[in-house]
Amino acid sequence: MGQSYDAITPAQREWIGAQQIFFVATAPRADSGHVNCSPKGGDSFRVLG
Repeated sequence: MGQSYDAITPAQREWIGAQQIFFVATAPRADSGHVNCSPKGGDSFRVLG
């Protein structure tokens, strides 16, 4: 089960920045359609605020 946090800690920010790959998923609101899950990688994942 996932967890919720009120803020990102410095340790979490460091861990996020060290990841080589992450996934972005989207799903339609309607019952029809499909879930799209795409791998992303490289130096593109950032904590902005």
